[in-house]
Amino acid sequence: MTTLNLTITSDPDNGIAADNGTYGVGGGSGLLGFVFGAVRFSHWYRFTGVSGLSGVTIDTAILGLATSIGAGAGTNVKVFAEPVAAPVIPVSVADYVAKARTSAAVSWALAASLLVHSVAIPAVIQELADSIDPAAIQILHDEDAATGFSSVRFFLAGPFFSPTLDIDFSAPVTSVPGIAVAASDDSIISMAASADNTIAIPASDDSKIAVAGSET
Repeated sequence: MTTLNLTITSDPDNGIAADNGTYGVGGGSGLLGFVFGAVRFSHWYRFTGVSGLSGVTIDTAILGLATSIGAGAGTNVKVFAEPVAAPVIPVSVADYVAKARTSAAVSWALAASLLVHSVAIPAVIQELADSIDPAAIQILHDEDAATGFSSVRFFLAGPFFSPTLDIDFSAPVTSVPGIAVAASDDSIISMAASADNTIAIPASDDSKIAVAGSET
């Protein structure tokens, strides 16, 4: 198993997009959810330094956030990723809304009053691994009929508080060609290699034995 521990590495890689047209890049924190019963705020988090995910099996994937005040009840969100190999940050609210999203998504209600939050999103990251070879992962964190809001810490809050994405994955299993051993009387003998990858074939008297790699 291999692990990627990703975090936000530059200020523009996190930001806000709201349904009233408010757009903001970076900073120390951003509102998320339904703010004061008037405006709905969503976020993006772009994680760089990604490699080796193409074709692998995602064992776990955990998105972690910290809130600058305890999360408010009703901070309901839905977590997607942008299914492109090298995503770029949105440049406007309209751009954020128009971005492609994974078919897989995870609904999440941040626990009220807590300062540290995490959610498992393996299906979201598996969809990326199955279809592209991502060099970065951009999480699109959509407000989802929220009734409350939270203030999520961003990059400028410091390395202990900015969003994180921790991924454990396993390389795909590749099949090893089997070996068929054919005796001269046309009988077929299937044999397996021993622990040291050698095969002992005891020939009987004058038998002639042919060894060929098969596809099994």
